[in-house]
Amino acid sequence: MKRSFHYLLTFIVCLLLFGCGQDFNKDEANDESDGLLGEVQKDDEGREAELKEEKLFDFKFLNSAPETTGDNPIDDVIKIYFHETSYDDPYEAVAIDIESKEVYAKPSLSIRGVTGDFIVHSEHADEVYDILEKYKVSKWDTEYIVGDPDAYEDGYSWKLMMQFKDGTVKIYKGNNEVTKPDKFGEFTRELHEFAESELDS
Repeated sequence: MKRSFHYLLTFIVCLLLFGCGQDFNKDEANDESDGLLGEVQKDDEGREAELKEEKLFDFKFLNSAPETTGDNPIDDVIKIYFHETSYDDPYEAVAIDIESKEVYAKPSLSIRGVTGDFIVHSEHADEVYDILEKYKVSKWDTEYIVGDPDAYEDGYSWKLMMQFKDGTVKIYKGNNEVTKPDKFGEFTRELHEFAESELDS
């Protein structure tokens, strides 16, 4: 009887030890898998951050870029997009990636950003700085809006977007033929002439 009791006691102790060992191994496995999962999540976050930064500086995602809160110097501009439109005149826009030395042909602004029919390499893209400086664009007000903007569905409007080296964007816009920045007509003419000459060369 005593012998049976000892066998039973030994069997129970072995079961307990085996069960504890299993739990310990399971915890170790969980720790390892948590560590691997953490590494994968870190890699994913890194890739996501890279992707966000890549999109931040991609013309196609210009509308996703954050608006600047300060006054960035004109020398920090890396991209410029401008359009002026009215009910009577066709939509004509200018899109220049100064940093990449590219001029977009027939650019348009979508919900995400800027697209174009094709892109032309421009050795003179940095001449855009001279145009921006000449017409003192950095001194412009950001809005030249008259009345209710929603009332101008088919009316006149214009928009200038400049992206800076830090990825932020400054937006200037207006909806009135009379209320505009000083020498606005000359600015738009010179900007269009520059883009056309680069596209034709």
